[in-house]
Amino acid sequence: YSSATFANKNVGNSKTVTVAGITLSGSLASNYVLNTSSLSPTANITPLSLLVTAAAQDKVYDATNAATVTLSTNALSGDVVNVAYTSATFAGADVVFSGSTVIPQTVTVAGLNLSGAASGNYVLKNSGVAYSSVTTSAKITPAPLSISAVGVDKVYDGTTSGSVNLSVTGLKGSDQVSGTYTSATFADANVGSAIPLVVT
Repeated sequence: YSSATFANKNVGNSKTVTVAGITLSGSLASNYVLNTSSLSPTANITPLSLLVTAAAQDKVYDATNAATVTLSTNALSGDVVNVAYTSATFAGADVVFSGSTVIPQTVTVAGLNLSGAASGNYVLKNSGVAYSSVTTSAKITPAPLSISAVGVDKVYDGTTSGSVNLSVTGLKGSDQVSGTYTSATFADANVGSAIPLVVT
């Protein structure tokens, strides 16, 4: 035959296939005559397994495990198939270190679902097994903090030792982080106003 075509490309059962240009060949073909040059059998078009992959973005620590991801698929060129998800989460909310190096952690993308004009021609399966989530990885990097000091007035005592009150800004969520110091030293030991202190 010269062609065999489904009525359309979409998934379905018992779809008509038009077979055209049927001819005979072989050494004895001339002894026979065809009763038709075309046929219309039926066959099924089954969904193509759609493989979804995710790429997660690194983020600065924000006290949550929320992640941002981009999804891609192996959908055939020209098919409109959109993939959405209900959640994308890091394994934990904290920065993960190996020694002093920040390392990636697992990001799980769950609640995958399909939409789009051609979505009915695809199914979320991998090696025949249905799935609704995929994993990837990304880093949570430390968030910057700012620390400031307010000097505490004192009565002259002949030394440069002083004290300060520290405050930390830039904390995320309900995190509790306090600053400490080893020394606070006046620029000189004499009585004065607004004397600089060095806090270490």
